[in-house]
Amino acid sequence: KEKNYQPFFVIPFSSQRKYSAVSFNEFGTVYLGASQFIFKNLDSKIEKKIKTYASQGFRVLCIGYTPITINDNTLIKDLKCIGILILSDVIRQDAKTTLDFKRQDVDIKIISGDDPVTVSAIARRCHLLNYEHYIDVSSLSDEQIKEAIEKYTIFGRVSPKQKQLMVNTLQENNHTVAMTGDGVNDVLALKAADCSIAMASGSDAAKSASHIVLL
Repeated sequence: KEKNYQPFFVIPFSSQRKYSAVSFNEFGTVYLGASQFIFKNLDSKIEKKIKTYASQGFRVLCIGYTPITINDNTLIKDLKCIGILILSDVIRQDAKTTLDFKRQDVDIKIISGDDPVTVSAIARRCHLLNYEHYIDVSSLSDEQIKEAIEKYTIFGRVSPKQKQLMVNTLQENNHTVAMTGDGVNDVLALKAADCSIAMASGSDAAKSASHIVLL
Protein backbone atom coordinates (compact mmCIF):
# COMPACT_ATOMS: atom_id res chain seq x y z
CA LYS A 1 0.00 0.00 0.00
CA GLU A 2 1.32 3.45 -0.93
CA LYS A 3 2.08 5.89 1.89
CA ASN A 4 1.85 9.67 1.75
CA TYR A 5 5.05 10.75 3.50
CA GLN A 6 5.14 14.31 4.81
CA PRO A 7 8.32 16.43 4.46
CA PHE A 8 9.97 17.02 7.81
CA PHE A 9 12.95 19.18 6.81
CA VAL A 10 14.20 20.58 3.49
CA ILE A 11 17.69 21.65 2.38
CA PRO A 12 17.13 23.89 -0.67
CA PHE A 13 19.50 23.58 -3.61
CA SER A 14 22.38 26.03 -3.65
CA SER A 15 25.10 26.55 -6.26
CA GLN A 16 27.61 26.48 -3.41
CA ARG A 17 26.50 23.06 -2.07
CA LYS A 18 25.58 21.50 -5.45
CA TYR A 19 22.80 19.44 -3.84
CA SER A 20 19.41 19.60 -2.15
CA ALA A 21 17.66 17.24 0.29
CA VAL A 22 14.30 16.50 1.85
CA SER A 23 13.68 14.53 5.05
CA PHE A 24 10.42 12.61 5.57
CA ASN A 25 8.88 11.33 8.79
CA GLU A 26 8.96 7.51 9.05
CA PHE A 27 10.97 7.22 5.82
CA GLY A 28 14.36 8.94 5.95
CA THR A 29 16.12 11.49 3.80
CA VAL A 30 16.59 11.81 0.04
CA TYR A 31 19.46 13.85 -1.43
CA LEU A 32 19.67 15.06 -5.03
CA GLY A 33 22.84 16.50 -6.54
CA ALA A 34 26.21 16.01 -8.19
CA SER A 35 27.77 12.66 -7.24
CA GLN A 36 31.11 14.06 -6.08
CA PHE A 37 29.37 16.38 -3.63
CA ILE A 38 26.99 13.92 -1.94
CA PHE A 39 28.89 10.62 -1.96
CA LYS A 40 32.18 9.92 -0.22
CA ASN A 41 32.53 6.42 -1.68
CA LEU A 42 30.53 5.63 -4.79
CA ASP A 43 30.27 2.16 -6.33
CA SER A 44 32.76 1.93 -9.22
CA LYS A 45 30.10 0.63 -11.64
CA ILE A 46 27.84 3.63 -10.95
CA GLU A 47 30.81 6.00 -11.18
CA LYS A 48 31.77 4.55 -14.58
CA LYS A 49 28.19 4.95 -15.82
CA ILE A 50 28.13 8.59 -14.69
CA LYS A 51 31.41 9.34 -16.50
CA THR A 52 30.08 7.70 -19.68
CA TYR A 53 26.94 9.85 -19.69
CA ALA A 54 28.92 13.02 -18.83
CA SER A 55 31.35 12.42 -21.69
CA GLN A 56 28.35 12.28 -24.06
CA GLY A 57 27.17 15.73 -22.93
CA PHE A 58 24.45 14.64 -20.48
CA ARG A 59 24.01 16.27 -17.09
CA VAL A 60 23.92 13.61 -14.39
CA LEU A 61 22.27 14.02 -10.99
CA CYS A 62 22.39 11.31 -8.33
CA ILE A 63 19.69 10.37 -5.85
CA GLY A 64 21.04 9.38 -2.44
CA TYR A 65 19.04 7.81 0.40
CA THR A 66 19.52 7.32 4.14
CA PRO A 67 16.97 6.06 6.70
CA ILE A 68 18.19 8.84 9.03
CA THR A 69 16.03 11.98 9.31
CA ILE A 70 17.79 15.35 9.55
CA ASN A 71 16.80 18.71 11.05
CA ASP A 72 19.73 20.84 9.86
CA ASN A 73 21.94 21.26 6.77
CA THR A 74 23.93 18.12 7.53
CA LEU A 75 25.26 15.92 4.73
CA ILE A 76 24.99 12.28 5.86
CA LYS A 77 28.24 10.40 5.17
CA ASP A 78 26.91 6.92 4.36
CA LEU A 79 24.38 7.65 1.64
CA LYS A 80 23.19 4.88 -0.67
CA CYS A 81 22.84 5.75 -4.37
CA ILE A 82 19.34 4.63 -5.38
CA GLY A 83 19.19 6.22 -8.82
CA ILE A 84 20.54 8.69 -11.33
CA LEU A 85 18.78 11.34 -13.42
CA ILE A 86 20.00 12.02 -16.97
CA LEU A 87 19.31 15.46 -18.44
CA SER A 88 20.16 16.76 -21.90
CA ASP A 89 20.47 20.25 -23.36
CA VAL A 90 18.89 21.18 -26.65
CA ILE A 91 21.52 22.78 -28.92
CA ARG A 92 20.21 25.62 -31.06
CA GLN A 93 20.88 25.32 -34.80
CA ASP A 94 22.65 28.69 -34.89
CA ALA A 95 24.97 27.91 -31.96
CA LYS A 96 28.07 27.47 -34.13
CA THR A 97 27.55 30.83 -35.86
CA THR A 98 26.75 32.56 -32.56
CA LEU A 99 29.99 31.34 -30.98
CA ASP A 100 32.19 32.29 -33.94
CA PHE A 101 33.79 35.33 -32.28
CA LYS A 102 37.41 34.55 -33.16
CA ARG A 103 37.40 36.74 -36.27
CA GLN A 104 36.37 39.67 -34.04
CA ASP A 105 39.31 39.04 -31.69
CA VAL A 106 37.00 37.93 -28.89
CA ASP A 107 37.86 34.96 -26.68
CA ILE A 108 35.12 32.78 -25.17
CA LYS A 109 35.21 31.30 -21.67
CA ILE A 110 32.44 29.03 -20.43
CA ILE A 111 32.01 29.24 -16.65
CA SER A 112 29.56 26.67 -15.29
CA GLY A 113 28.42 25.01 -12.10
CA ASP A 114 28.12 21.69 -13.97
CA ASP A 115 30.62 18.90 -14.51
CA PRO A 116 33.34 20.25 -16.87
CA VAL A 117 33.33 16.97 -18.83
CA THR A 118 29.63 17.47 -19.63
CA VAL A 119 30.14 21.13 -20.53
CA SER A 120 33.08 20.26 -22.79
CA ALA A 121 30.99 17.66 -24.65
CA ILE A 122 28.19 20.21 -25.21
CA ALA A 123 30.76 22.79 -26.37
CA ARG A 124 32.13 20.24 -28.85
CA ARG A 125 28.66 19.86 -30.34
CA CYS A 126 28.56 23.67 -30.69
CA HIS A 127 31.93 23.59 -32.51
CA LEU A 128 33.54 25.84 -29.88
CA LEU A 129 37.28 26.29 -30.35
CA ASN A 130 39.44 24.69 -27.61
CA TYR A 131 36.47 22.83 -26.11
CA GLU A 132 38.91 20.15 -24.87
CA HIS A 133 40.66 22.64 -22.57
CA TYR A 134 38.56 22.24 -19.42
CA ILE A 135 39.14 22.14 -15.67
CA ASP A 136 37.21 21.43 -12.44
CA VAL A 137 37.78 24.38 -10.10
CA SER A 138 35.89 23.06 -7.07
CA SER A 139 39.11 22.21 -5.23
CA LEU A 140 41.30 25.08 -6.54
CA SER A 141 42.49 28.01 -4.44
CA ASP A 142 41.95 31.59 -5.59
CA GLU A 143 45.57 31.81 -6.73
CA GLN A 144 45.27 28.60 -8.75
CA ILE A 145 42.12 29.94 -10.43
CA LYS A 146 43.95 33.14 -11.37
CA GLU A 147 46.69 31.04 -12.98
CA ALA A 148 44.15 28.85 -14.82
CA ILE A 149 41.94 31.59 -16.25
CA GLU A 150 44.13 32.26 -19.31
CA LYS A 151 45.02 28.58 -19.92
CA TYR A 152 41.56 27.01 -20.10
CA THR A 153 38.37 27.61 -22.07
CA ILE A 154 35.86 25.71 -19.91
CA PHE A 155 35.57 25.90 -16.12
CA GLY A 156 33.28 23.49 -14.26
CA ARG A 157 31.92 23.26 -10.70
CA VAL A 158 32.33 27.02 -10.30
CA SER A 159 30.80 28.82 -7.31
CA PRO A 160 29.23 32.32 -7.62
CA LYS A 161 32.21 33.89 -5.82
CA GLN A 162 34.66 32.11 -8.14
CA LYS A 163 32.77 33.45 -11.18
CA GLN A 164 33.29 36.96 -9.85
CA LEU A 165 36.98 36.23 -9.21
CA MET A 166 37.42 35.04 -12.80
CA VAL A 167 35.86 38.21 -14.24
CA ASN A 168 38.03 40.40 -12.00
CA THR A 169 41.18 38.44 -12.91
CA LEU A 170 40.53 38.81 -16.65
CA GLN A 171 40.06 42.56 -16.12
CA GLU A 172 43.33 42.74 -14.17
CA ASN A 173 44.95 41.04 -17.18
CA ASN A 174 43.79 43.96 -19.36
CA HIS A 175 40.79 42.20 -20.92
CA THR A 176 37.42 43.85 -21.44
CA VAL A 177 34.90 41.33 -20.13
CA ALA A 178 31.33 40.70 -21.24
CA MET A 179 29.38 38.26 -19.07
CA THR A 180 26.14 36.47 -19.91
CA GLY A 181 23.99 34.75 -17.30
CA ASP A 182 20.43 34.04 -16.24
CA GLY A 183 20.53 32.95 -12.59
CA VAL A 184 21.02 34.34 -9.10
CA ASN A 185 24.37 32.53 -9.01
CA ASP A 186 25.57 34.77 -11.90
CA VAL A 187 24.77 38.11 -10.23
CA LEU A 188 28.19 38.74 -8.64
CA ALA A 189 29.97 38.15 -11.96
CA LEU A 190 27.39 40.19 -13.91
CA LYS A 191 27.93 43.16 -11.59
CA ALA A 192 31.71 42.89 -11.97
CA ALA A 193 31.74 42.62 -15.79
CA ASP A 194 32.36 45.57 -18.11
CA CYS A 195 29.25 44.55 -20.05
CA SER A 196 26.67 42.24 -18.48
CA ILE A 197 23.98 40.51 -20.53
CA ALA A 198 20.98 38.69 -19.03
CA MET A 199 18.22 36.58 -20.58
CA ALA A 200 14.59 37.67 -20.44
CA SER A 201 13.67 34.18 -19.23
CA GLY A 202 16.19 34.40 -16.38
CA SER A 203 15.85 35.49 -12.76
CA ASP A 204 14.81 39.03 -11.82
CA ALA A 205 18.07 39.43 -9.89
CA ALA A 206 20.16 38.67 -12.99
CA LYS A 207 18.12 41.07 -15.13
CA SER A 208 18.38 43.86 -12.55
CA ALA A 209 22.18 43.45 -12.34
CA SER A 210 22.75 43.57 -16.12
CA HIS A 211 23.34 46.33 -18.66
CA ILE A 212 21.44 44.47 -21.40
CA VAL A 213 18.53 42.02 -21.31
CA LEU A 214 18.05 39.83 -24.41
CA LEU A 215 14.35 39.58 -25.25
